[in-house]
Formats: sequence, structure tokens, C-alpha cells
Amino acid sequence: MNNLNDDNFKDLNDDTLRKKKRQKSQHYSINLDTITKKIENDAEKKVKELFITQNNSSNIETQLCSIMQSGSNEFKEKTGRNMTYLEMREMFG
Repeated sequence: MNNLNDDNFKDLNDDTLRKKKRQKSQHYSINLDTITKKIENDAEKKVKELFITQNNSSNIETQLCSIMQSGSNEFKEKTGRNMTYLEMREMFG
């Protein structure tokens, strides 16, 4: 049985390990920002096109939901997880 006082946990206090974890976290954050901005911009474009070309308002709600679902699917495909409620609100309003 391992003792908690032994050197098994010394790397948790290592500055280089903390820096690497921080850099990895920052890299993930930058990639996530890039992904969400792309999805947001694509959705905005689709919504603008929808309102320009749509004369009949009866189908707009369905098409808006389809645009959001498409963005959600792309997010999951690129990140490997579902978006949070906050991320969804930030992208789609």
C-alpha cells in the first residue's frame, strides 16, 4: 500500500507540470473559441439568408431550430461533447 507522504505526488507541485497544464488549458480555450465563433458566424449567415428569402413566416421556427441543431451537431463533432447551456446561449442568443 502506498503512503500519501511518499514521492508519488511530488509532480503535482512541479512548476513545469503546472505550466504545461495551463498551456494545454489555454490551447483548448483558444480552439474552443475558434470553433464557437465559426459556428456562430455560420448560424448568423444562415439566419440572414432565411429572413431575406422567406416570404412565408409559418416555417421560420422550424428552420431556426434546424440551424441551431446543425450548429449543435457540428460542436459535438468537433469537441466530442455536447455544448453547455451557456455556450448555446452565447452562440445562438
